[in-house]
Amino acid sequence: MTLTLQKIEDIAPDQASLSSAKKLLADSKWQGQGFCETTHTAWGECQGSGSKPYYVVVDVSDIGYKCTCPSRKFPCKHALALMWRYVNDSSPFLPSVTPDWVADWLGRRRKTAKADKADDNTDNPKSTPKKSLALADTDEPTTPIDSKKAESAKKRAEKVKANTDAQIGTGLQEFVGWLDDQLRLGMGAFMDNATERSRQISARLVDAKAGGLASMVDELPSVLFNTPKADRASVAFGAFGRWYLLCQAWQKNPDDPDIRRTITRAENKDELIQNPFLAVVGVWQVVGERTHNRKDGLISHTTYLVKMTDGTDNADNVPNTAILQDFHHPTSGVKRTGSHVGSLMAGRLIYYPSRVPCRAFFETVETKPVATSLSYYDPNHDLNTNATPSLLPIVPQLSTDNLRTAYAKQLNELPWASELFHTLGKGHIAKDETGRFWYVGDETIRLANTDLSPLVLSCDIQYAFIVWDGVAGELLSVQTTWGLLTC
Repeated sequence: MTLTLQKIEDIAPDQASLSSAKKLLADSKWQGQGFCETTHTAWGECQGSGSKPYYVVVDVSDIGYKCTCPSRKFPCKHALALMWRYVNDSSPFLPSVTPDWVADWLGRRRKTAKADKADDNTDNPKSTPKKSLALADTDEPTTPIDSKKAESAKKRAEKVKANTDAQIGTGLQEFVGWLDDQLRLGMGAFMDNATERSRQISARLVDAKAGGLASMVDELPSVLFNTPKADRASVAFGAFGRWYLLCQAWQKNPDDPDIRRTITRAENKDELIQNPFLAVVGVWQVVGERTHNRKDGLISHTTYLVKMTDGTDNADNVPNTAILQDFHHPTSGVKRTGSHVGSLMAGRLIYYPSRVPCRAFFETVETKPVATSLSYYDPNHDLNTNATPSLLPIVPQLSTDNLRTAYAKQLNELPWASELFHTLGKGHIAKDETGRFWYVGDETIRLANTDLSPLVLSCDIQYAFIVWDGVAGELLSVQTTWGLLTC
């Protein structure tokens, strides 16, 4: 069986899916494309709104497909777009070694007759409404808005929010009482039974719909376990103080986006795209990554970005750093980022509403490897053209504040924030008699890293990228004459 445009129309769940798929046909949306003649499979990585792409594979012989996106439509728009691209022009799908995630799918799937049944259904007068690729640009007909229903829906939403806020407020009051109990009973007693106590109150917070705060509380025992014994009490005290300030801030203004995001969950990305708080078009370099297995079973993946500039971009209100935060369940399969430390991500970055904008996601993005450690892609280059972007000197856009000033400013706005992502200027790394590492430059910073490579220790560093917790900084990577070195 040969994959054709007609078959794509036949298997599409509806016209809206075809319209959405057409928006994903641009080359800038795809990377890592390949084809295997033996298994008749084509695959690719479609960039979504986060730092991780969706992994899509299609069997062009029997129209089997798989995508890692959470869509409930089958096939989803990403699978349809990959098929569409393959039928239109198969040249980008070069014969390649089958990736592990494709081989895993091939090993678990069975050939079916779904495609044949789709062909049979096209002759059935009672089959689904006619779908057409030619109509993919046509918007779905809109139903006139009923003002009464809209007003009723608005009132229901307000009522649900009020009930939720009341439930969260009650849960936070109970949590403040729990904090008082830990201090009254003594930190020694808490340390001896931190896991059980934290798990019990975090479960209560989940019941109160304060899932964000619950996750932080549930993670505290793990943080303490990885902290030197002499410092554990101060770390626990610091966490208790931040959580208390967060609860007090909620009582004063539960609608504050920073507070609400920390206690409950992040805003809907689609809503932010429609009404962005802050959108920046440019080029960012990936300077660090963190992966963490959370107590709730999810895997957290954090990507740290630094904005690149040619020295002429001095906008005071544009953040010079960004953090991409993604979560996924282990059962969703192997997740690989579409970018690696040192690569460049060019596109439109949307920041979550905040008094100190930091967390963000990409609406559109194109990832480029760094061909040389001394150049990066021009942010003004049109990503929709096939022309080679011009190369400019690599200059991370630095903050005008030193580390401690930037940290103090963040605490003034977000006193419950525990970390600051920051870029340091020229310096080198020294080691004291106790074996601890220090970054020595315009500022002398204690490092939390326990092991650094000899190459990092011996280089003159142009820029250093760290995550500072108020006491020590975790060195993510450094820019040297050898290029960007991970730590």
